[in-house]
Amino acid sequence: AKPSKGTMVRSLPSLGVAAAFLATAADARTTVAVLEIGKGGVVRRTTASSPHASVHGVASFWNAAHDEVAGRNRRGSAQHPGMAVVPDLFSRADGGIALGLSGSAVDLTSGGAMPHLAGLLDTEAVGSFELSGSHSATLLKKAGAKAEDVVGNAADLASSLKAKAATAVDNRLAGLSISVHDEASASSVDSAIAAAVQSLRKQSEESGKTLLLHLVVDEDQVPAAHEAEEVPSDRRRRLEDMQEDQDQQQDENNNNENDDNYDGDYYNQRQAGDGYGEKTIFQIQYFNVVLWSAIGLTIVLVSAISLMINMPLMADTLLFGESAKVVGD
Repeated sequence: AKPSKGTMVRSLPSLGVAAAFLATAADARTTVAVLEIGKGGVVRRTTASSPHASVHGVASFWNAAHDEVAGRNRRGSAQHPGMAVVPDLFSRADGGIALGLSGSAVDLTSGGAMPHLAGLLDTEAVGSFELSGSHSATLLKKAGAKAEDVVGNAADLASSLKAKAATAVDNRLAGLSISVHDEASASSVDSAIAAAVQSLRKQSEESGKTLLLHLVVDEDQVPAAHEAEEVPSDRRRRLEDMQEDQDQQQDENNNNENDDNYDGDYYNQRQAGDGYGEKTIFQIQYFNVVLWSAIGLTIVLVSAISLMINMPLMADTLLFGESAKVVGD
């Protein structure tokens, strides 16, 4: 049956709302930047062609980089392949903090309200991951953040970060989040983050430790205050890439909802024989040490036996020579 004119007119507002929602979702993205505070050298940037990742991929990186995440032992966990940042094979961090920022006032554009945060992401981060859509809340749950880990205002942010740094010992990952909904609060949070990072850097340098700061930033559409401004070419290009990969990323996230092999306690699964079969770096190192030690000892044993078997046999001159003459005389 052909729809009536009235039905079509009533459906237009719904279509407009749906189109606006889809446009917002297409432009929304989450950036996870990894900063080394202190000594450094515990994470490395790879030659991956794209920084795009999934929620489970970022969680696997956290599990591989930290010994304890969300109250569970993650030492020996495997990371998803092909990611832009990986933990170092030999150096480990002393702790980590996942700081989530979300809200309609998050503004990282040129001349925006958060220049210090934009500088941290662009120049001081070892590397970063980019996800389609807004995922800071989900990622913070993966990091073990709870309801009491939500900071109410910028004035409490510095003290909260300092307190979290004190609890992030033994390479434990702690979570913290804050929301900004107006330009004034965005500017205050930006200044608080800059001051907190400087304080943490000074504290880590004095103690000789390394703290990993994971900045999880949700970005919506270009803020209204900057709609008339031209979006930088690099940011526009990244947004276009995000739009192209959005459907594929959504399918991947849906498929990974039931996949706990990487996101779960991979080390314990391997001990129980319930995993994909990949070897952890600890298992590879242990295998090589035992293998080459056994080969070396075997070579030494075979060489010693061979030398003893091929030893020349001759009469003992002392026993059958001089002593015999003495008896004869």
